[in-house]
Amino acid sequence: MDVIEAIKTRRSVRLFSDRDVEQEKLDRIADAGRLAPTARNEQRCRAVFIKDRKTVENIAKACDRYSWVATAPVIIAIYADNDRKMMCGQSSKTVDCSISMSFMMLEATELGLGSVWMGHFDADAVKKAIGVPEEYILAAIMPVGYPADGGEPKEKLPREDFVRYV
Repeated sequence: MDVIEAIKTRRSVRLFSDRDVEQEKLDRIADAGRLAPTARNEQRCRAVFIKDRKTVENIAKACDRYSWVATAPVIIAIYADNDRKMMCGQSSKTVDCSISMSFMMLEATELGLGSVWMGHFDADAVKKAIGVPEEYILAAIMPVGYPADGGEPKEKLPREDFVRYV
């Protein structure tokens, strides 16, 4: 699968089978995240791959009404400690974590896994559950696993509505 194929076939999966994800696949996903570009090549992002069932269930509780999160065999959390604003005004840590998570999401797709990017969670509760220091930003979490359903394809803007060339 090439990158554009992974982009086109990726779906937000919200229900996972009880099949474990092989360590080799998790290692490839981790490599995709660590090889992602970062501002000034600071490489401040860190990821936690949560496989422990009790911890997964605690994270699911921190996601409010999203009990399906507990069906994921793995949840990936991404965080960083650098609070530098880039010249454009954006936080380098949020941008860097987002790029890393995007790369991991596409690698998961290539490996036949489903995932969904989540921002709806109690960050303090998740940080406590996985041992991330309070002063760090937890940018996102991503449940990952073999899909129990395929997820629904979403309609996307046509290119002419998305891009403008000047």
